Amino acid sequence: MEIKRVIAGGLAALAAGATLALGAGAVTLGDFVTVTGNTMTSPYIVIGGNAAAEDTLAGADIGVALGGQATTTVTVPGAVGVMSVSDGAAVETKSTKLYVGQQVDNILSKFTVKELPTVLASGVVKQKDGKEIDYGQRIYTADQVVQFNREISDWDDPALNVELVKNANLYTYLVKFSPAIDIDEIANKEITLLGKPYIFSDVDGDLTGTMLTLFAASQTESIAAGESVTVTVEGTDYVITVVGINTEGTAATIDVNGEAFEVDEAEDELDIEKGDLKAHVKAIRAFKFPAEAGSVELFIGSEEMILEHGEEVVLGDDEVDGTAVTIDNTTTKIKSVSITYAMEDKEVLKAGESFTEPVFNSFKVAFGGIFPDIDAASKDLIEVEASSDTDIDITFTNKDGIEYDQTLLWYNDTSNEIELSDGDYAVHVCNNETVIEGEYVVVTDEDYTYILVFDDYTSDEEVILKDVSTGTEYPITVDDVGDSIGVGSIDVEVTGFDGTAESVALNTTAAGISETSISFYTEQGASFVFGVNCSSGDFKDYIEVTESEFETTDAATEATLNVSFATDTAADEVKTVEVEDNGIVGGMVSDEEGDYEYGVTEGGTYAVRDKSTDNEVVTMYTPDEPTPVTVAFGSDPSFAAGEGVEGGTVEQAVQIKNSVSKMESEITTSTLSRDLVLLGGPCANSLVAELLNMSASKPQCVADFTALYPTEGVITVVSDAFGSGQKALVVAGVDRTATRNLAVKVMQGTVEYSA
Repeated sequence: MEIKRVIAGGLAALAAGATLALGAGAVTLGDFVTVTGNTMTSPYIVIGGNAAAEDTLAGADIGVALGGQATTTVTVPGAVGVMSVSDGAAVETKSTKLYVGQQVDNILSKFTVKELPTVLASGVVKQKDGKEIDYGQRIYTADQVVQFNREISDWDDPALNVELVKNANLYTYLVKFSPAIDIDEIANKEITLLGKPYIFSDVDGDLTGTMLTLFAASQTESIAAGESVTVTVEGTDYVITVVGINTEGTAATIDVNGEAFEVDEAEDELDIEKGDLKAHVKAIRAFKFPAEAGSVELFIGSEEMILEHGEEVVLGDDEVDGTAVTIDNTTTKIKSVSITYAMEDKEVLKAGESFTEPVFNSFKVAFGGIFPDIDAASKDLIEVEASSDTDIDITFTNKDGIEYDQTLLWYNDTSNEIELSDGDYAVHVCNNETVIEGEYVVVTDEDYTYILVFDDYTSDEEVILKDVSTGTEYPITVDDVGDSIGVGSIDVEVTGFDGTAESVALNTTAAGISETSISFYTEQGASFVFGVNCSSGDFKDYIEVTESEFETTDAATEATLNVSFATDTAADEVKTVEVEDNGIVGGMVSDEEGDYEYGVTEGGTYAVRDKSTDNEVVTMYTPDEPTPVTVAFGSDPSFAAGEGVEGGTVEQAVQIKNSVSKMESEITTSTLSRDLVLLGGPCANSLVAELLNMSASKPQCVADFTALYPTEGVITVVSDAFGSGQKALVVAGVDRTATRNLAVKVMQGTVEYSA
């Protein structure tokens, strides 16, 4: 009997011009749900004109179930990769990064042992009197700036770089003693400066309240009496032999390649020089137990460094140009020593290059570049192109991932003005403007932007707005005036409808937004606006592009850039499309050939103007967050771009903000564009009666329906309802209680049932 009833129902539906989805096991409740952006646009839940309260409750139950099926795929961004530094530390803090155009010392004024634990390690000077003097080290930064230009004339294209300006300070190094060191107690004592071992000279006059003399060594050797070591300097081998040591451990005889040197602590004769070999005696030791023996400790390759207050640093026999020494002292004690270095010559560092400071040769200043790259694929792209003599096309991707490539501006060669038009039809960006067939209207809500075209005015007095990219249609009738329609992920208020003029008007911005001109928003939050004032009607021929509102707390400021146009009235064409200098660090810069101009903002937006052809193009790469640059100090900084965490997609529930419930009288079956869920039997809902080819009037509707479904009723899918190509889910009970019970079955996943 059940099979017989289904066949009968199928015949009835076919008679009404529909297709019953017999055994449609592949169809689920979720197949009725259509989500556009973040709005559920299908189905409608339809209650009959004679519906009982139970039918309404059944519709509410099914609405809850449909809401659970209404999801949209959203992209979950990964964590942006960062530039990591090895053997050094970046100019940054926990909360503040360095960006293009910013001074290094404004971001991080000094490096300490915390940032550079090896180079700036704290230490102890052990004085002869047994006191241990602690010391700490710091490197103070200066005002270098990461810039974008053709700093060197033979560069073909501009590049990010750090200019180390001639005669400008690069750093100040400070070593501070606590308490002050006593110059009478430190002769021949060790100290490590910037990771390099030194000893204080023990020659009379080398240590004063205003001068320190130290010796650095490339290697240290301890040689026992009677033994030899071989060292190689500049390709020459030197055999060093300790011939003998006096019993007091104050003097020794040392042979170097056959030449004898007498060294004596008492006479301050502790230096050895032969050929390219330089050595300084650090210590002479003599032992009497368990047997007489001794050793000499040598600094091999030792270099003398003289630090004198108010003078340049002296290394060996040479002054280091650009240095200045400051000693904070009393007569015999020194509290601190600082060395400031100003560049002797100009240096320019491109990404991956470094400069080694010339005093200690212990640390470098290095430039790691920018990450992500200025033209990274992860950035939003906004393109403005003079695609013909008169057309200006705009390309961007909205937050839903919809890419638009549309002519939005047009040069009117009659009025010699640029207009909001594609050349044939106007583009509307202001609230409540009258839109007629063929014209465009832009709608937004500060996150999502859509470009719609008035595609058709149907014989049923319905305006069809269509997304110019996706083709999604949005029908509007006179009944929608004063209400909102769902467009993509936003609700748009219909403010006017004129059937005679075949026109419609919209509130193009969401409620609560007050703008003199509508903004277009990109996928990651950048925006652009045309130079139109909706209040005054004034229009200026430029596009204003604003970076995404940065959420980070550091010092990068969102920039606003202007793209302007110049027209040639004689040639009746758009002549140039260019980025003005405001917002660009240092202004736009041309390549060597003059075919392109480039610029970068503080936050990392990269602007490129291509003027190599008649149809000029401006392309902007805008980040969702500011893009830092990396300058590092350290022994030998190297850089690695971290990949970050890969993003993905998830299904996110949609907040349904548009009406999905309709009365049967509100449905026009001849222009049906959405799926339906029909509640109630043929007596309650005339659309159900039409689909099942039954009477809608009592008592015949009762007799027709119960003849096929005598016990409970029917749940069934009609795949081509009313010949529209849309599906209809019929939930019809033999009475109001049965309809509500069947709705519960639908909530549990049943879409085919009869009894």
